[in-house]
Amino acid sequence: MTPIQREFNRLTVVYKKLGKDLNRQPAAMEKAIESVAKVTGVKVASELQELWRISNGSGRTMWFAAGEGEFTPYYFLSIDEVLENWQLFAPYNAARYEEWHDDEEWGKRDPRIQRHYLRHKHWLSFAEFNGGSHSLLFDSDPTAKGRRGQIINYIHDPDGVFWRSASFIKFFVTSNNTLEEWLKYPSELREQLWLWD
Repeated sequence: MTPIQREFNRLTVVYKKLGKDLNRQPAAMEKAIESVAKVTGVKVASELQELWRISNGSGRTMWFAAGEGEFTPYYFLSIDEVLENWQLFAPYNAARYEEWHDDEEWGKRDPRIQRHYLRHKHWLSFAEFNGGSHSLLFDSDPTAKGRRGQIINYIHDPDGVFWRSASFIKFFVTSNNTLEEWLKYPSELREQLWLWD
């Protein structure tokens, strides 16, 4: 069993304990997975590709937990949604970067992340909350202090970009740890994940 399959199984168990289905989607075809790099120029980690092979998105069901304590839930994007999101901010030129400039209102940015960008052609959103006001992004252009494939977090109002994890698989493990911890409070967890009846 691969690490991604193990984490997917853990997530499935969390939902079963909440009396809910995970809302697994049909697997992504290889051609669709290959299109991500062809369209965006970003080659994502094999673990993220593997999750798309298991389920091409979560159908807007919240699968990920980001943050300590009162976490923010995120739904996993399908490949079509990933490409639509990336193309929404094209062309990635000087004018676009000026429009989406971060004056670091939240404070100085983590040194592992490129400064001042809010949108970047080498960042790929793979999960969202609240229609994209919060996004989890695969970073393929970190600073010298960062690591290619690190997971960063765009948060709107005031806009900022924050470091989240060294890799997708590490993020997935941490997310599942958080969800399992919250199983002590099932009704609160259902509410956090927007699992209303």
